Amino acid sequence: RARCAAALVERVAVARLVVGGPLGRRGFAALAAIVVAVVLVGVALGAGGVGLAGSPSRVVVVACGTAAVAGLALVGARPARSLDPGIAFGVASGLFYGVGALGTKGASTIVARDGVLGGLPHLFASPYPYLFVTASLLGLFAFQTGLQRSRVALVAPLSSVVSSAYVVAAGMALFAEPLPADPTRTALRLAGFAGVLMGTALLAAGTKPGGIPAGGNPPATARPAAGFDEATPAAAPGSAPPRRRAAV
Repeated sequence: RARCAAALVERVAVARLVVGGPLGRRGFAALAAIVVAVVLVGVALGAGGVGLAGSPSRVVVVACGTAAVAGLALVGARPARSLDPGIAFGVASGLFYGVGALGTKGASTIVARDGVLGGLPHLFASPYPYLFVTASLLGLFAFQTGLQRSRVALVAPLSSVVSSAYVVAAGMALFAEPLPADPTRTALRLAGFAGVLMGTALLAAGTKPGGIPAGGNPPATARPAAGFDEATPAAAPGSAPPRRRAAV
């Protein structure tokens, strides 16, 4: 999770420098809170095992429900007065990627239990590989579509945060991963989840439709050349050019 946070910062920095996507003070504050929260969750996880082998049927049911929610988010990804469509695409792609990560986690439990060679028959007989491939493709489609409809500085953080938080929260329920016995790690994990929710809400609330930060101004449009009337129509071929207005 710490590596995910570092990659998130790199994406947004590239978007800021190359693409020129605006964030504003609220956006930078939200991004900083998200990075700190994800690092806290990663530290709280420690170096434990992969967990117990969960029930494949339960994983499939949860994955289908999550995919349905992500699909509804994509259907509702339309420009509104107060919400940027990149929010819906970021959340949807994060949920799809989170479902794919559940497939990876389920496959790792089988390999940890039966070994690499001995676990291959059980692995391909389980729904985990197919869940990973399908959800990853859907997540890629939602993510790339979001990049075309909105800014990478908005879509990428939401996608990474939702994916990371989802797989940790769902993994605790599906693969028998209780909270750490150490009270310090438990507090770090809970604080990390709270920071993720607060940072994501702050990032989403701080963006207007069209990728304009809250409190910011829309990009300036091209102005007519000095000395020409803005309402003067273009001259027809072969006719005299438009007259310049007299300076006052």
